[in-house]
Amino acid sequence: MDMKKHILFLAVALLLAVPSFAQNKLAMGIDQHVGIGLGGASPVVFGNTSFVVQYTFAQYFQVGAGAGLRYGVPTYSYDLTTGDKKRAFELDVPIFLRAGVKFSIVSVKVDVGYAVGLKAWALVSLKEGISRDLHYNGFFLEPHIDLGGDHNAVGVGILLQNASYLETQSNTDGGSASGSGNNVSKLLPAITLRYSRYF
Repeated sequence: MDMKKHILFLAVALLLAVPSFAQNKLAMGIDQHVGIGLGGASPVVFGNTSFVVQYTFAQYFQVGAGAGLRYGVPTYSYDLTTGDKKRAFELDVPIFLRAGVKFSIVSVKVDVGYAVGLKAWALVSLKEGISRDLHYNGFFLEPHIDLGGDHNAVGVGILLQNASYLETQSNTDGGSASGSGNNVSKLLPAITLRYSRYF
């Protein structure tokens, strides 16, 4: 009998909480975005799907958090002389906090988080399953501008993702080439195009 009372109490509490959440504009949604690296050792391309919980208060301000799955083609080796890149395929899980402001249909937000690397493969050896070290993970920052209503929005942003890669410099001497490299870790930029759907 006590168990039924607890279940009934919980159900009533949830029903009473729904209007409160709606009034305070708590929304859950899915963010889809693709990114293209901005030259140098930046990633070639990536895609990201994230689940987000976002809360609007005082009419204009937004805070939230999210987590997702990102799949992309980062650079693991970059030659400063020739601009040649060696690429891999990588999966990681970005986890982030969000803060922003919204005026009418325009919102400006900043996502700050950490990407947890899962797995990386050599592009030429995907079928063989040869793995590589993770390169495109760690701290990230992504400011973005979105246009839309309460349920749908499109936007553009700049992702700055901490990445590690081998920086090389080729030397050509009499037709022969030699190279040496340094391991580098820095924030690399990519432009992101976004679509968000909130429920």
